[in-house]
Amino acid sequence: MSAEGFYASVGGDFSGVLTSHFGGELPPLAGDFYAERSNTTRGVTLDLGDVLNLHTKHGQDKMYLHSSSSSCQDFDDRNAAPPITNEVRAFLGHTALHLREYSAVSAGNCLLTFLRTEVDAQVQKVNQTKFTLKAVVFKHGLWCKIKVRIYQDGQGSLVEFLRYSGDTLAFHALYHQVSEFLLGPSTIQNVIRSPPATPCTEAFPADKDVSPLLEMIDSCQDVNLLAEAVSALNALAADPEVAKELRMPCAFGKLQHLRQVEDFRVAFPLSCLLSAM
Repeated sequence: MSAEGFYASVGGDFSGVLTSHFGGELPPLAGDFYAERSNTTRGVTLDLGDVLNLHTKHGQDKMYLHSSSSSCQDFDDRNAAPPITNEVRAFLGHTALHLREYSAVSAGNCLLTFLRTEVDAQVQKVNQTKFTLKAVVFKHGLWCKIKVRIYQDGQGSLVEFLRYSGDTLAFHALYHQVSEFLLGPSTIQNVIRSPPATPCTEAFPADKDVSPLLEMIDSCQDVNLLAEAVSALNALAADPEVAKELRMPCAFGKLQHLRQVEDFRVAFPLSCLLSAM
């Protein structure tokens, strides 16, 4: 048979010859991982909450971000917290809690539970050797970045809260809430009791104040400023007129563009804003 006749008999495809020879599908070659059969997902659709790792807790209208990083594991007894010394005690600020009934490990893990379940926060790092943690927290639409140091104080512990950046009102509102969580409402120590007022939306007409914030979002590269702008828009969107302006194609396109920013300070208020719209 000529080459032309052979190709004509198999339709130009050798698989037909091989299939008829083996009586079925072609067997995979040993070691040929390209031929291994597998159920491959060709595509997946995620909503905004899944993309940002934000999960809504059942029965509550709150969102939480859970970190799966190994650096955010709980404290354990394999490491000992540094003891509080007179030198350290002399320089403690007003935002420190004396927890006589909590060991350092218990205090650290109770604080992690608080950050993961009671407030909108992202725990960024837990240092199990130094007994410190870092987190970004939202309170009343405002964010702050905190660092917490935990000391062993006799049979109890001492927990010091430090504001690294962000809003002072959010920080003190957080300190007030965590103090009630750890100590109870009747034994709060050194806590500013006046909660920060929520931003007033009536003083911000949509046609005058939303445009500058949108322009900031469109041109700014600084994450801190972006976080401030998105948080402000999230608060202003409670006004139906503002929400209507933000649903316009130009404004909504700028907000959608911000979904590329992975920083929690931007991603969280943006997710709240888009969900409300």
